[in-house]
Amino acid sequence: MLNCPYGPDEVWDELPRKVQEQIVDMKLRFFVVDASGVAMGLGLGPRINTILQTCFFHLSNVMPPDEAIAQIKHFIEKTYGAKGNAVVKLNFAAVDAALAALHEVTVFDKVAGTLEIPPIVPVNAPEFVRKVSGEIMAGRGDAIPVSWMPADGTFPGGTTQFEKRNIAVEVPIWEPDLCLQCGQCSIVCPHSVIRAKTYPTEALTGAPAGFKSAPVNAIRGWCGIRSRFPTGGGQADGAGTGSIEQARSQSR
Repeated sequence: MLNCPYGPDEVWDELPRKVQEQIVDMKLRFFVVDASGVAMGLGLGPRINTILQTCFFHLSNVMPPDEAIAQIKHFIEKTYGAKGNAVVKLNFAAVDAALAALHEVTVFDKVAGTLEIPPIVPVNAPEFVRKVSGEIMAGRGDAIPVSWMPADGTFPGGTTQFEKRNIAVEVPIWEPDLCLQCGQCSIVCPHSVIRAKTYPTEALTGAPAGFKSAPVNAIRGWCGIRSRFPTGGGQADGAGTGSIEQARSQSR
């Protein structure tokens, strides 16, 4: 089962060739569900656990479907009851909408994909990133030889710049006209997706037409200085509780 925005008729062409080969070779049944779309449509934001849990129990048959849904709703009340009836009802709605969004994908006998899985980290990344942190990000951490690990247990600095997982469903976009330049979005974002920058106006010479910036308004006397809050989508995880919500609250 795959959570993605593509429907059952188009998802196969979006899969990397290696993934198609694994599905065909193992003769797997393949299902797709847009759990993120269902959650956002109901007002749950990026919280998809209830939806995926419902689909899992439906497909696995570890217990009768009606009993599974009843148990899921029981634990929803137990887990979220203290947050209020509205939250419980939202999660109930997610359970009820989950199976309608679940579709089986037709698996072809032959692999025709041309997409390749991109490398986890750049080929020119430092050796430690390629051999250790990159392997951990790829889910192969258990295979790393002990001899490759630093003797004192510390990792080199600056390695997080290579952790670009591209998993976010939503990525913040900086709007100069709404921005108060308080910098709180940059402070609360745990993955450094938004970074505050300032630079002289003359540095804009030759900048692309879509390069956003705004005059600094937070510090008096800084004439000729512009600010910018660039975002890096590769680091974002779409949590929705940090920089995006902070920016929304300030814009109101």
